[in-house]
Amino acid sequence: PAYVNPGPVQSSVHFANVLTEVVKRPDRYSASIFHRDASVITMYDGFPKARVHLLLLPTTPVDDPRSLTREHLDVLAKLRSRAEDLVAHFGEVSPDLTFEVGVHARPSCWHLHVHLISKDFISARMKNKKHFLSFRPPFLVGLDEVIANVEKTGVALHKEEHVYEAMLKGPMACHRCGQSFGNQFAALKRHLSVCSAPLPPTTGLTAPGDKLAKGACPAPGSSASGDPHPTTPGAAPAQEAGGAGPRAPGAAAAGGEGSGVDLGKTRSKVIVLGSDSEEFETREVQGRLPEAPGKVVSVDSCETSSPP
Repeated sequence: PAYVNPGPVQSSVHFANVLTEVVKRPDRYSASIFHRDASVITMYDGFPKARVHLLLLPTTPVDDPRSLTREHLDVLAKLRSRAEDLVAHFGEVSPDLTFEVGVHARPSCWHLHVHLISKDFISARMKNKKHFLSFRPPFLVGLDEVIANVEKTGVALHKEEHVYEAMLKGPMACHRCGQSFGNQFAALKRHLSVCSAPLPPTTGLTAPGDKLAKGACPAPGSSASGDPHPTTPGAAPAQEAGGAGPRAPGAAAAGGEGSGVDLGKTRSKVIVLGSDSEEFETREVQGRLPEAPGKVVSVDSCETSSPP
């Protein structure tokens, strides 16, 4: 169907329970539903933060990311398949767009939902720093990362809630060109409307070999397409991820705390969470990632290799 966002869901239930209500009574909320089948309901985000912003809801009852167990791997696989189809669809109708696909570490509504949001982040509903950072890594946790975590450990999120909350207090930078804006959201929003740098590749669905791999960063040394954004060796494929609400880990992108992962000659921007889990620092790194006590919580593996 054509993407025409109708705005907020018209419902008398509390905002936090709206998604649960939609899953229970989808016929009543058909105006807010983009697509549905027996396993997944794809609905419009009523407060879109970009040109395209959809929510993928499993019809199976699951409260939030922290409720996920290995028993839900089939549910997650169906969500991923639908997300893949949607990204491919929008790749045809809006080839200029790329997407973040993931879950909020602390969602604002009950019932598990995956955000599929275009990376332009241009919307009248994008109103503050918290909005922006909540749809960026590490607060938005990539769907593939969630699946990998559940497969390996049986849980989706490995950090405490207060650690994720701290992620919404960090500095801001343009995800397209890397220009830093600190806490100046108004300046960032103006910049996003005119930035001419290309959108970073789709993230959250970047497992090697899948049908979206063409949108991911090429492997080091690859000549594919001559993309000026080389992949950071060791970076988790589903790392770019960040909304806020009740409770997935912004797992360390390239080896976690004190890993000393070697980035080689690639110049990458990393966000380091201090040992007190509250302080953030953005560093530009070439060579080895920093050692403990700092924890690397995000590596922008698609930054250009030349200085900004």
